[in-house]
Amino acid sequence: NFGINSKTQNAFDTVLVTPNGHYVVIECTLATLRAESKLSKFAARTVDAREALAAAELTDIQVMPIMITALTREEVQVDIDQALNSNILVMTKEDIEAAHAKLSEYPNADAFYDELMNILQSSRNPLMFGNIPPFNLQL
Repeated sequence: NFGINSKTQNAFDTVLVTPNGHYVVIECTLATLRAESKLSKFAARTVDAREALAAAELTDIQVMPIMITALTREEVQVDIDQALNSNILVMTKEDIEAAHAKLSEYPNADAFYDELMNILQSSRNPLMFGNIPPFNLQL
């Protein structure tokens, strides 16, 4: 129930922990990714989370930021490039549907995390940057 009071309004919408101990931090929006500076605020929160883990000497724990939107990939394509520049994975309506179908068939949180990490890391490749295909989850 983040966001109900003023102390939690500047927190992640959702925090997940994989069985291997890695964190997935999620920001959800019904609008574009940059509406109300959501993308930049989310990027800053992610940096803060990584710094807190480093300060606690938990450097082997990874933090994967994912921004989820109910809009289609086509509707937010302009924002996706900016998100990837901040190492934030974006899941659109199509991605949510594909992920739900795969996870309900084969629930394996660590494999899902690894697949998302591979997608995020491959997006840093200049040949693919800005042209990331919809998820093709092979869990």
